[in-house]
Amino acid sequence: MVPVSTPAGEFRVWTKRVGSNPGLTVLLNGGPGATSELYGDPLTRPHQPGNLRPMQGPSELGLSGSLEDWDRSASLPQIDVPTLVVGATHDTMDPAHMRWMAGQLPQGQYLHCPDGSHLAQFDDPSHYFPGLIGFLTAL
Repeated sequence: MVPVSTPAGEFRVWTKRVGSNPGLTVLLNGGPGATSELYGDPLTRPHQPGNLRPMQGPSELGLSGSLEDWDRSASLPQIDVPTLVVGATHDTMDPAHMRWMAGQLPQGQYLHCPDGSHLAQFDDPSHYFPGLIGFLTAL
């Protein structure tokens, strides 16, 4: 657990180290709404539906919550580390917006999964994994 201090209080973020490559550190961010079992870990987080909607930002699904007016897009040019932004045709997140986000990052790249949805690693692995591996091996 990594401690994180915010104006709203102190929080702990669960992390897991897999493998040992001193030349490569990868941070995967899956966002709220799923358990850690998604990536093969038996630890579970609280069941996120009760927590997700109050945090929801604006969406085409008509859901909104406390993050509705939270916009960090102006900060994207300050994130100067290699970043892969993944979008998918059938995701609830607009792939065009995901591509735009990648373009705002100084070292951003966009990976599009044409047959994928929000879990493209599962429903479009033939695009997701070659794209991810290509990104990582080019670092």
